[in-house]
Amino acid sequence: MEPQVGLVSGKLEEQEYGYAPGSRVYAGPDWGWQTQPSYEKTVKMRRGGAFFDFMSALGQPIKERLAPLAQQLAPLAEAVSGVVQATPLVGPFTEALGTTTETLRQEAVQRGLDPRFGDVAVMAGEELVTAGLGKAVRAVDKVLPPPGSGPQLAMAGAAPMQPMTMAPSFERGGLVMEARLAPRRGGRGDFLPQEQYDVVRPERINAVRDKLDETKEVIRNIEENNPGVKKNALAATNKEYKRAKENVEDLEALLSSEESNIRAPQQGNEWAYPPNMPRAKEVKAVENDIRGTVEAFELHHLIPKGISAAMMNRVRGFIDEGVATVEDLKRFAMRPTELGLPDIGDLETNLSPMSRIPHNRFHTEMRYQGSYQFPKQKLEISKQNLASELGKIKNFKDLERLWDEMLKGDVKYLVETARDWEKMDEAIRSVSPTYTGTALYKPKK
Repeated sequence: MEPQVGLVSGKLEEQEYGYAPGSRVYAGPDWGWQTQPSYEKTVKMRRGGAFFDFMSALGQPIKERLAPLAQQLAPLAEAVSGVVQATPLVGPFTEALGTTTETLRQEAVQRGLDPRFGDVAVMAGEELVTAGLGKAVRAVDKVLPPPGSGPQLAMAGAAPMQPMTMAPSFERGGLVMEARLAPRRGGRGDFLPQEQYDVVRPERINAVRDKLDETKEVIRNIEENNPGVKKNALAATNKEYKRAKENVEDLEALLSSEESNIRAPQQGNEWAYPPNMPRAKEVKAVENDIRGTVEAFELHHLIPKGISAAMMNRVRGFIDEGVATVEDLKRFAMRPTELGLPDIGDLETNLSPMSRIPHNRFHTEMRYQGSYQFPKQKLEISKQNLASELGKIKNFKDLERLWDEMLKGDVKYLVETARDWEKMDEAIRSVSPTYTGTALYKPKK
């Protein structure tokens, strides 16, 4: 029987999963049991999507005004995806809803729209609460450029961008503008050729880096304005501080993804991460069919994106020095597949569905064992520590040799062990019914 969303874990969950009573909250079949902070994030994500669905059903006046905005902003939607405000804004409407404009911007991007649709949706919603539909339409009018005067952006050496076409589709009884520009998360329809993705990739990375820097600046400002107040106390009493800390965690994960995503997605090998993307849901559904279960799987990066991001960034450093080229970057990204390993980044070939507890224990063990390549480092080395190690390499050929050694050593071990991890758990449990799979291995000294 499916638990009710919002249910707090108790004795049953302690026996079945090893969770201490009261330590987890059930977030639904797609997310499973979460800690309280993680549960609150999933609530915001769901509310972000619900808000867009609600806005789509507001009425024809709003729809008619949003459609031309989509058409005019669309040609450069991917390139300008970083043009967003530095700090999430919360007004009466979004505060009551329990989400922020930042959540809605992310929802817009996930739906293939320019992130500024999040701002438009919030603004129209605020106006609806305070002044009614007529003023909401006039508020949307304020941000619409004159017909035929869509934004233009010139990039040196850039290939012409493919325009994003808008096609109506009917979903939950309302008209929804469906984007067809790719690549995008869970990309459907046409895909950007590799050459064009090479052009927009740096813009995508820089947009996330800028947003991360801005969010960290928000945290620093709040801490400096509250001298003597401990960080955990700030997080408990200051909503903006708590939200910024959560955003930093999410943005750092997103940055590693963008830095690792070198190959353009294509039909049959799409981006399947983060977990709420269409392709990710399909991958998990297929796994449930194979296992004959109904489970909220976690998607595991077989080649950790922190490792691939650090390596790709070191190649970028050599590119900046004039020693390497973008073709070298793509060659580094292709090297794992040449050795029989999966792609790096968020492509579906690098994602493996795993049950929650085995997945968590896998990472714990891999971060406990030592690295073959780097003395005093862990097998699943952190992005920061690997970046420090790679910074010591001053010759590009040496970096290339090290990448090969890592792929044939630490990385291959991580990939192959992850693929067999749950099978090993099942084998041990078959001969030892008391086995939980949660105890940390400690070698004898």
